[in-house]
Amino acid sequence: MNRIALALMIILSCIMIFPAVSGALDFQGIGGRISAVFPKGDADTNFGLGAIADLGPIMPRWEPLKAEIYVSYWGNSYKAAAIYKTDLTSVSFNARAKLQFTLGGVIFPFIGGGLGLDLERWTTEQDSSGSVGSISDSDTGLITHLVAGVDIPLGADFKFTPQAEYNMSRTDTFQIVGALVLMFR
Repeated sequence: MNRIALALMIILSCIMIFPAVSGALDFQGIGGRISAVFPKGDADTNFGLGAIADLGPIMPRWEPLKAEIYVSYWGNSYKAAAIYKTDLTSVSFNARAKLQFTLGGVIFPFIGGGLGLDLERWTTEQDSSGSVGSISDSDTGLITHLVAGVDIPLGADFKFTPQAEYNMSRTDTFQIVGALVLMFR
């Protein structure tokens, strides 16, 4: 719980210290995302779903630095040994900044990073010599992530964003993500 309080204090401090930055965000679009998730450890590759909001430029005088928020979900079942089965689910609420490059064409590559709140829940079942037992637990922690990708406008109303993400939390993941965003501006 102390991590959550610290993260909230940092965010609120930034909003109070930099009012020009916090007031400059301009909601530009909303969409969905689907991802191939490659967790570190024993868990198998799986798929994730989420929603994303494009908040536009962070600073009005510097258009290439943009902000996004998104929520992401993925889950997995795996066997760590012959007698253990673990079910893992992860929901994360994230904010990130991305630096977009203009190459003079119709695609806009970017790199970025951000922070988020990761809620993980896991249940481990044991079946050994006829006895069945189950242990459940959950954890809330800070997640940091790095991202690289390309924004591809699809006409005036949509953009498609393929990207690669590395998320660092209790369960580190590498994700290949595709997002489709309905643009309002």
